Amino acid sequence: MLNLAYRYERFVLVQQLVQGVAQPFQQGFDQVEFSGAWPIRRQWNVFTRDVYSLRDHTPLERSPASSTVRAAGGSGWAHAGS
Repeated sequence: MLNLAYRYERFVLVQQLVQGVAQPFQQGFDQVEFSGAWPIRRQWNVFTRDVYSLRDHTPLERSPASSTVRAAGGSGWAHAGS
């Protein structure tokens, strides 16, 4: 199973007090997500997920080797990566 998602929240200018001084910044997001699940054995599956910011051009949720890989089966979860 594969999933491709797009999330957008309109950017708005907001004020935040930093040491008593109002600092403007933009709040909102523009993101894409890829996730998938593959069966590898009768009771084992591999899952992966990546989230990327289109605004900042940076990965938001990513583990080593460019994706989070988890395997589920039998009695629990195994996680590859740090």
